Amino acid sequence: MQDRATAKGKEHVEALLIGFQASFWLSAALCFTAMLLAAATLHGIGIVTQEKKATVSVDTVETGGEVVVLPQERQGVEVAGEEKK
Repeated sequence: MQDRATAKGKEHVEALLIGFQASFWLSAALCFTAMLLAAATLHGIGIVTQEKKATVSVDTVETGGEVVVLPQERQGVEVAGEEKK
């Protein structure tokens, strides 16, 4: 850009400023493009600081005075020879 301005008869300092202006607008356009790309790709991520409460569903089985807590996917296992549902 600076060489084009010098070829058009501009002085060295003025050509240098035109080159700086062109490089500024190029970097501004690239930053704006990067911001749009980041906003588009991170759109569905949600709020990072928001805490979700974990819920656990369990089933309790009593076996002779003792309480056994079973996770939901392990329901129906045999306890003391009987199958509990």
